Amino acid sequence: MLSLIFLKFVSDRFEKRHHELVGEGKEAYVDMVEFYTMRNVFYLPEGSRWSTIVKLAKQNDIAVRIDSALHAVEKNNPSLKGAPTGQLLFADGQRRGQTGGADRQHQQHQHDC
Repeated sequence: MLSLIFLKFVSDRFEKRHHELVGEGKEAYVDMVEFYTMRNVFYLPEGSRWSTIVKLAKQNDIAVRIDSALHAVEKNNPSLKGAPTGQLLFADGQRRGQTGGADRQHQQHQHDC
């Protein structure tokens, strides 16, 4: 659940910055990571934006899409490298879409013990 809240939060900030760039006549820069990170905003590729996630919410593979979105956010924003971005737990009790370095480290630690 925290992963979805995180994705919504960073998407809202991204959209605000995107609109600022357009409003400043800088449409040519809306897909340049630097124009977001210079204002401490994470850059989000199209598939990681909340509006895209919402459009795909009824798809059977939404968990995979959210996982991919979180990985893309991490990939495009080096400051998130290794950060725990969460994992999705479904009604059937199965964990799907494990993401983030901390989760991988936790799994490795459990394996080593």
